[in-house]
Amino acid sequence: MRRLRRKPAGFTLLEVLVALTLFALFAMTSYRALNAVLEAEAHALGELSRWQNLGKIFARIEADLQDAVVVAGPPGGVPAGFAAERGAAGDAAFSVSRLLPEDVEGGTQRVLYRFAARQLSRSAWSPSVQDRGVQPVLLLEGLDQVGFRYMDAAGNWQGEWVTAAGELPRAVEMVFKWPDGVSLRRVFRLQ
Repeated sequence: MRRLRRKPAGFTLLEVLVALTLFALFAMTSYRALNAVLEAEAHALGELSRWQNLGKIFARIEADLQDAVVVAGPPGGVPAGFAAERGAAGDAAFSVSRLLPEDVEGGTQRVLYRFAARQLSRSAWSPSVQDRGVQPVLLLEGLDQVGFRYMDAAGNWQGEWVTAAGELPRAVEMVFKWPDGVSLRRVFRLQ
């Protein structure tokens, strides 16, 4: 009598190769999906950091402009309040006299915001000293352009601010442009 031979238990080589190929495809797809998620997270965190930084900068500018005042100048001179200048290479700046908080000595402070060499900086000094030697604080860098406009008492936007009476503008508009095409407009109201 013949005995039937039983097939050996296990997988054939072909079945193992097919399973390994499917596993490798699944692993590669999973890795690419995970990598895309991690890159998106890194981009989102970078953007969040960028907008948080902008929020802090805007709060600083707004605080400076909310406390703007016209300070009596030297006898026979023009009162100091708000001054703006525009350079030939797209550089621009404005300065303002601001009241200091009650717990800070000095009463007033002069603050200058300047856009030059693709950077926005802020300098602050006591009006009793000149602005020479004051180290500016870098606020933003890598900007393509920053534009300033000033609202006059009639509600019209002016590209230049010239006043002999020490008058303050009603608002300051700042337009920020980055190399990646992002543009942001922010209007700051003065008292």
